[in-house]
Amino acid sequence: MSYDPEYHRRYRELHRERIHEKKRQEYLSNKETVKARSRDWAVKNKDRKLATAADYRERKREQRLVYMKERYQRNPQRHISAMSAWRKANPELYREQYLRATFGISLSAYNALLVQQGGVCAICKTTPKTVLAVDHDHDSGEVRGLLCSSCNTGLGHFNDDSRRMRCAVEYLEAAIKHKEIAV
Repeated sequence: MSYDPEYHRRYRELHRERIHEKKRQEYLSNKETVKARSRDWAVKNKDRKLATAADYRERKREQRLVYMKERYQRNPQRHISAMSAWRKANPELYREQYLRATFGISLSAYNALLVQQGGVCAICKTTPKTVLAVDHDHDSGEVRGLLCSSCNTGLGHFNDDSRRMRCAVEYLEAAIKHKEIAV
């Protein structure tokens, strides 16, 4: 008799409860062995595990969003304090998630760019008091460099328009010349 996937699918559906209970009992009686086997499998099949998790998240995306929204609405303060505690306990993971979601780069790519720039702002070359901001092209999303908050804000106020920035430089230089002449 050859393997018939349809037969096995129907069998699993028909005996779902019994199979679940048998697996549960096996797990309870061999907890450490099962956990070790699971860890070993995960290490050997990292790509497969990640692909399976991504597929699951995609399939359950809408259902999870509804659940999370309802959960947040029931007790927003609980959610906010839990997230705050998680961010404090896992600053590196939080930074990694933020960089990937916002700019599409990893923390190691950020750190490599920081080393490449010598740990200073790409524009004013000062050592920052806080973390350098990721500067990116708003049209393409391409990362251009790391900037201190003043330079990043300045670029933002000029809407990344180099013509306007040159005009601002000319304006400042003219004001300085006028001041020198007046003195």
